[in-house]
Amino acid sequence: RPNEPIRLGSLNDADALEALTVGLANEGHEVPEESARALVAASQGFPQHIHGYLAGALSAIAEHGHLQPGAALTSALQTGHKHRDAYYDMTADKMAPDRSVIYPVVALMQRRDTTALPRRDAAQAVTESGDDGDAVVRQAIEHGVLQLNKGEVSFAIPSFHAHMCESLTRGCVSGAARLLDHRPIPQPAATPSVWAGYSTS
Repeated sequence: RPNEPIRLGSLNDADALEALTVGLANEGHEVPEESARALVAASQGFPQHIHGYLAGALSAIAEHGHLQPGAALTSALQTGHKHRDAYYDMTADKMAPDRSVIYPVVALMQRRDTTALPRRDAAQAVTESGDDGDAVVRQAIEHGVLQLNKGEVSFAIPSFHAHMCESLTRGCVSGAARLLDHRPIPQPAATPSVWAGYSTS
């Protein structure tokens, strides 16, 4: 079940690749290294996402009979992206009363063109929008929406940050135009040699 939380830190490239290939091998499949590396790159080494892209790979193999670069791999990546976004939505929706309480933090990151904020600034942004800033930021950290490191809060995964920015600009919160300063949406870092030719969103 790729959308059930798996709370572990990101794996390095070698360990992530091993996790994916062993998972496929356990299902009786051996896939081209190029395809495996593309799926690992998309996962950004996060175990939850490796799980989701593994599900995408198995679905693509069932449909195409292989996981060669091309249509089959693209299908696997697209399915993995859906699992990734569903996980982010599930995580964000743990916020009470709803995810909109964290959007002032996302918007402030965009206005400052940064991916990390002092915790006190994040809390102040929420307070200025009418909610209890300290309580919201604490809740976000407890539910894995934000991580705390040396007094700063950030999203643990670049693609989670990008997903929340996209969600905000789609108007998921009342007054989005007021919160935003029309900053470009940050995109997850990608390795060109791995990503070339494949959809990443």
